[in-house]
Amino acid sequence: MRQIHVNENLSGQTLDASPDAHESLFWNCNLANTVFIGSWAGSDFFNCTGPIDARQADLYATYWVGNALAGSQWPTDIGFQQNVVIGAIIKDGLAQVANLAVRQSLLAVADAVVGGQSWNHSPRSGGIMLHLPYGTG
Repeated sequence: MRQIHVNENLSGQTLDASPDAHESLFWNCNLANTVFIGSWAGSDFFNCTGPIDARQADLYATYWVGNALAGSQWPTDIGFQQNVVIGAIIKDGLAQVANLAVRQSLLAVADAVVGGQSWNHSPRSGGIMLHLPYGTG
């Protein structure tokens, strides 16, 4: 069953999606140390703070915008098009990189993955289309 959480403090809780919580909504929530279990596929996460523990969660087709996710733990298979999650994983790993030049390059990659894309919902696009900045693909 879909869950809707707006401006809630869910910090330290275990959220079990049993039997499923597809297409749930988390908006402006404190998710620090929240553990997600089960299928949250298709859920939306807007302006939430972490870190979260999603190692036991199915996050396929989830949508992440404006979240602070540093230090989160992710499942081994995060699904497709998880650019915000991938950017957070890269940024978390940067602290372990001693070479400043390499760290700067990796930070640029993370920023490009997270911030360099926009979604086009216009009727002319025939649906949702991902637009990459010029020269990136």
